[in-house]
Amino acid sequence: REIRALPKDVLGRRLAVACATGREDLAARLSAPLLGIVGSDDRLVSPSIIGDVLARVPFAVQATLSAPHLAVQVAPAEVWAAITEEFQSAA
Repeated sequence: REIRALPKDVLGRRLAVACATGREDLAARLSAPLLGIVGSDDRLVSPSIIGDVLARVPFAVQATLSAPHLAVQVAPAEVWAAITEEFQSAA
């Protein structure tokens, strides 16, 4: 719903940048510790792509939630719970 509200030129530019960035390029720019929160129903970026990027970053962890691409907007309590759980388990 929120994505459809974006002007087409804005969405087009964002998708162009996302598609132009390779997994290796992205992983090289990330540093640990890193928690990747992924929506299992994400139709823009699949959880397997995020998992592949995170696998290239030492000490990165993936949390998959039942949510779409904009997980934090749709499921803020679940996102917060995933963050809290990761911090508690790392302590």
